[in-house]
Amino acid sequence: ERMYRTGDLVKWTEDAELIYLGRKDHQVNIRGFRIELSEVEAQLLALVEVKEAVVTTVKDASDQDALAAYVITDEETTDLKE
Repeated sequence: ERMYRTGDLVKWTEDAELIYLGRKDHQVNIRGFRIELSEVEAQLLALVEVKEAVVTTVKDASDQDALAAYVITDEETTDLKE
């Protein structure tokens, strides 16, 4: 049969089944949208106030995947502006 390069990591079992292991890149799927976490981090780092940024997925109150951004600033910041 035909195989496609999708970015998904899988492994074959002895009985010819595929087991999904995750992604090769840092893309996540949230509500049907494929999001590259490093692109979100780059946009946060473009803000003057932000010195470091990390974006990851978390479960929200309804157990759905959501993005969470953690940033480090030089000053105490309560509201980031573009």
